[in-house]
Amino acid sequence: MILCKKLGGFKLLAFLLVFCLYVGEASSQNIEYDKKLGKENAQTVKEQMGIYNNPAMTAYVRSIGNRLLNHLDNKLFDYEFNLVPSAEPNAFALPGGYIFVTTGLIPILQSEDELACIIAHEIIHSNNRHSVKQMRKGILPGLLAIPGAILGIVNDNLGSIFQAPSHLMVAGYSRKYETEADVEGVALASAAGYDPNALKAALTRMTKAIEVYTGSEEEKSYFSDHPYTPDRVTKIDKEIAEVEIKTTPPIQEQFAKQFNGILFGNDPKYGVIDGQIIMNPTLNLYLNFPKDWSIAIEPGRMAGVSSAQDAAIVFAEEVEFKDAETAANTFIKNIPPNQQQNVMKDVYKKPDGSATGSLIAMKESTKEGLVFAHVLWLPHQNKLLKIVAISTKEQLTTLKGIVDNMRTLNAKEKSSIYSRYMTAVQTTDGESLKQVSSRTDNQLPMNLLEAINDSKEAEVLEKNSWVKVIKKKAYK
Repeated sequence: MILCKKLGGFKLLAFLLVFCLYVGEASSQNIEYDKKLGKENAQTVKEQMGIYNNPAMTAYVRSIGNRLLNHLDNKLFDYEFNLVPSAEPNAFALPGGYIFVTTGLIPILQSEDELACIIAHEIIHSNNRHSVKQMRKGILPGLLAIPGAILGIVNDNLGSIFQAPSHLMVAGYSRKYETEADVEGVALASAAGYDPNALKAALTRMTKAIEVYTGSEEEKSYFSDHPYTPDRVTKIDKEIAEVEIKTTPPIQEQFAKQFNGILFGNDPKYGVIDGQIIMNPTLNLYLNFPKDWSIAIEPGRMAGVSSAQDAAIVFAEEVEFKDAETAANTFIKNIPPNQQQNVMKDVYKKPDGSATGSLIAMKESTKEGLVFAHVLWLPHQNKLLKIVAISTKEQLTTLKGIVDNMRTLNAKEKSSIYSRYMTAVQTTDGESLKQVSSRTDNQLPMNLLEAINDSKEAEVLEKNSWVKVIKKKAYK
């Protein structure tokens, strides 16, 4: 992974992470293991994160990746490169040659060389089998210590709604593997005709942009296992000193122009967050969470977790069943007989009488006390919602309140939802970044606009130079 910072809202769903548990000495497996593991998790990425639907942009990214592969020694896999719609600025590699670049990374980059260096870094992670060599358990940090029986019942019947195996790529590599990917990555980029110095520029700008966004400067202790950016840059400098740099023309001269219109931030069709509120225009759904809860959105689900991590709830659309009763009965039917003694079925009615659903309730004892799980199928706007909640006894009323108070969006709320996108514009004679921002109705705060463009707001820019700005349009 090129960058693995804990970015507040960017990683809220990590609270709901119950990772695949891998056992055994993974590094001793042959590459068929990488291929199998990568294929499975790549499918999960596609299902949970989605693939960004822009053939031209995807083709450009793949052309850069393939240019790099032409210079990769001992290529172990058939590589696949994709863009994923995510606000987090990142790139990650799965075992078996699956490389993903987030849409959130693109606006931070200034050149094809920078993107090539980042992709080269990820190719090395995959080709050197870093993920497989560094298998480790991931857990739902502190959340209830969910009993295995409940978790098994819920996940077996609901498609692992509390799991996010796609986070195989965001768990982070050791300093050793990150350094190895940096060193060998710049060598690969250089061999393909790219400027290896571009990785330093990209890392520095990414760090700066994230510092501006979060308001926190990177410290040497900021990562538990990730190299400090200035240290990475120093090591990259040493590696570049040993490399003969012979650059060749990029595939496309105007880098930013190739990504005109790319999504900036998260796709509003999955929902938008406003304080403690989630508004989902696709489901016409309004959710209000307690003020001390962390909330997050992923393609296909919306989630909240209490600050004490003693309650969590996930909302998703039921796509397999059309009615609540059938969904609940099928759920019960699939529970092993020896686990049914703590499972009961009930009816849930919205307080306003607008909907009636089928509710499954479960409980199990842990050393911390009783843990309760509820699965509710509830009709909503000609769709069927499935709502999964896990909590202590003390939080049951809170969870019920979240569900009781969910509703449809009103006209004002619908009109407040918009998407943001990046566009590249050319400067006029004597124009400053501030003037470009004003002329184009840029929506990005000036300090962030400065960071992604390597410019200051009052700086006079060269005529006809390209500037990245962020615009918005109403979601329809």
